[in-house]
Amino acid sequence: MLINKIDFYTLNLPSNLHRVLEEEGGWESEEFLPFFIDVDLVEGESEDGDLLFSFQFSPSGEEFEELNRIISSRGFDENGYGWTEFLMNEIEKLDQYLIEDLGVDPEAETCSIVTTSRASFEKLLSYLTKVFQELI
Repeated sequence: MLINKIDFYTLNLPSNLHRVLEEEGGWESEEFLPFFIDVDLVEGESEDGDLLFSFQFSPSGEEFEELNRIISSRGFDENGYGWTEFLMNEIEKLDQYLIEDLGVDPEAETCSIVTTSRASFEKLLSYLTKVFQELI
């Protein structure tokens, strides 16, 4: 699959997501490989807990070679830290308020952006679609 053709708008979270999480402990989609989308139940203040939505990928695969050159030419490292910084900068340009709802947990091999808000996650996915489609 060509990365710049990925459309995260088509992600369909289960309608019974909370029940699935309680029974399975988590939900994940590999529909957009090499990107992983996960939802987990985490300790929260509500009786039912909170949901943690995450978007992750490893930019070390060959499908990222051209994209790595592009972000490197823009001054970002070709690793999880550089990709996280690049994507957060691009998202902030599109919606400076969304950044407040997002958390990051990058590693050298992994870019990871998380949020506990379903609405913020849906916005994040729409912006990521735009960013990846415009990169090439």
